Amino acid sequence: MSSINDYKSRVHGTIRNSLLKTTSKIIDNNFTSSPSYYEVLLNSSTTPIGVHIVDDSDVREQKMLLSLHDNPIANGDIITWNSEKWINILTDNMSDVYYRGTLRKCVSSLKWMETGVIKEAWFTYKSDTSRGLGVNDGTVLIMPQERRYIYVQNNADTIKIDKDRRFIIDGRCWRVVGVDRLTTGLVYLELTEDSINPSKDNLDLRLVDYYSSTTPTSTPSPQPSGYSIVVTGSDICKVTQSQTYTANVYLNGVIDNTQTVTWVLVNDSEDGNTDLVTITSQSGTQCVIKGNDNKLYGYCKVKASLVSDGSIFSVKRIQVKSLI
Repeated sequence: MSSINDYKSRVHGTIRNSLLKTTSKIIDNNFTSSPSYYEVLLNSSTTPIGVHIVDDSDVREQKMLLSLHDNPIANGDIITWNSEKWINILTDNMSDVYYRGTLRKCVSSLKWMETGVIKEAWFTYKSDTSRGLGVNDGTVLIMPQERRYIYVQNNADTIKIDKDRRFIIDGRCWRVVGVDRLTTGLVYLELTEDSINPSKDNLDLRLVDYYSSTTPTSTPSPQPSGYSIVVTGSDICKVTQSQTYTANVYLNGVIDNTQTVTWVLVNDSEDGNTDLVTITSQSGTQCVIKGNDNKLYGYCKVKASLVSDGSIFSVKRIQVKSLI
């Protein structure tokens, strides 16, 4: 009997494989002629791939995507279609012939700072927000502040998001109170409304803890030689407007008018250039900067270094603000 069963299995497998190849060939030959055919970008790739996108529900923000087996898709993939971001929340491998995905339209993105680098992750709302609240029978339940339930792609950056991480979304601050990574390729986050800290959070850039409240406005370097530099001028520079900064060089506490400085602009973390302001003129003792009209706001620094000894410098922190 085992020989007969083996024979039937081989015949069945051969027929199935033949049908799969035939089906795959038919789909390939007619794929691009479908009215549902579109070219999209997958994640960070700049090379478009061809897919079918169709409505699969009454919800405009949800679509069904079909992709040939040569272009695999996975949960959490970010699809750029018609200049909009969509996230794939459910994937089916249809008999190794094509992939079927469920797309949800991204409503915004999370942004945060990590070691001086801005990170960003697109997200969509989770439609089913039911979850165990851990409330015992007979307990009075007091509803908390407004909540948001979202999905983001699970990647090397978002895997570090944990409870109490704060984000700025739609002009308000939100704090993570729940994290679920059980769904492959996705991170589910539960957010509750939190308070904005104006001294640390940048609403324009949507970045929390952007400003360091402990950073002094002017930071002199160590002065082993007896020289020191003090930079004076406004702590605020508005876009399109100019401010003048003066460097006074001291030797053992006495001003030394024979010494001069060079000027540079750096970002707030002092590890690169800044796009917030530009030096329009400078001399050995003065520097004029102007706020760039590029709708970027935040903090930068102007650095004055002693010409005769570059290890001696002073850094002044400047806030760039809008005209309003």
